[in-house]
Amino acid sequence: MSAQLYAYMARRGDGRLVGGTLSASSPHDALDELRGRALVVTALNPAGSLKGALTGVVTPGSGNALALHAFFRAFATLVRNGVPVGRALGLAGSDCADRRLAEALAAVESSIRVGSSLSGAMANRPRQFAPLLVTIIRAGEAAGRLEESLESIADLFDRRRAMQRRLVSALAYPCIVAISAVALVIFLAGSVLPTIGHLALSLGAKLPPSTAFLFWCGSLLIRPASWIVGLVCAICTALAVRRLLAVDAVATTLEAVIGQTPIVGRIVRSSATARLSRTLGTLLAAGVEIGEALTHSADAVGTRCYRSVIERTRESIAEGASLASVLCDRRLFDPLFIQLVKIGEESGSLDRMLLQIAAESEAQAEASLLALSTTLEPFLILILGALVGGIVAAVLMPLYSLIGSIR
Repeated sequence: MSAQLYAYMARRGDGRLVGGTLSASSPHDALDELRGRALVVTALNPAGSLKGALTGVVTPGSGNALALHAFFRAFATLVRNGVPVGRALGLAGSDCADRRLAEALAAVESSIRVGSSLSGAMANRPRQFAPLLVTIIRAGEAAGRLEESLESIADLFDRRRAMQRRLVSALAYPCIVAISAVALVIFLAGSVLPTIGHLALSLGAKLPPSTAFLFWCGSLLIRPASWIVGLVCAICTALAVRRLLAVDAVATTLEAVIGQTPIVGRIVRSSATARLSRTLGTLLAAGVEIGEALTHSADAVGTRCYRSVIERTRESIAEGASLASVLCDRRLFDPLFIQLVKIGEESGSLDRMLLQIAAESEAQAEASLLALSTTLEPFLILILGALVGGIVAAVLMPLYSLIGSIR
């Protein structure tokens, strides 16, 4: 069989996403080669196909998050009530709305029937079951507390979902105002201004520079070619920005700048602290060794600044340092966070302390989101009023000129 070029996306052992192409005689051989490089493959497509062309640009998802959330909540409830794991898998996955997740659950159930462990079967499906979930389940199996591990995963999904709902709720009104403002400006510039402009020019009135500029913008908005060119430019810009943010130095610098802004920076720090504390506390409570728990927590945090600090922390802990003594970057972590981690280590209840920190950080992030929403609302209304007022003034100026010329 002749070799074929495949485009792939995969995660390294440190959790970072990598991509590229390789030549192989079949998809199976390509997967074997990538796994031999210690990579967890998340996407593999022929390089000549549309999916292959997009693989290096768009990061594939890990399954339907809502469907996965619903499955783990139902699965944990069934196992807690004494239903065997294999049967609980079938029952919890019977109403799964995501086709790929349903197929993955059927494959996991088949593997369990032939003697595989639950964590081992799920580890073979990394696109549907993230390494973090597999690690928690593996620790629960080793400790004989699988139902507790499943409950921890379900609670983790609950917290993340609640945080997303609060984010959407806080930013919904400002987004609606912003969209309304843009739509109103486009309507006025594309519908009202051209009519007024043509009328004024037909009557011999001289258009002021501001009105002429808006009239030119309005004439562009009514041309389909302008929308096509704008859409192409927007897509190219988005792809270029995505590529630029993939550079570690650029992304790290941008994250550092955002982290120092008054309100947004507070939201970013509180959210990252909450994700770190929630993930690390859940893993430690499940019995995962702290080095491995930090590895998965670094990937769950989502920002390069925090990930690099956590990776250094993992190396220092392997040399005998304490967690609190390493997490001393006050630009990323509040002094209270460091003190509470130190108290948790000294009292032997680090997992419970981290979960309490997560709850407090989530509350702080929610309060900061509310403050941001409250700040944005009047600001957006002022911008909307200024834009509409400017357009109205641009329309009235040639009308006054016409009235003056008639007199």
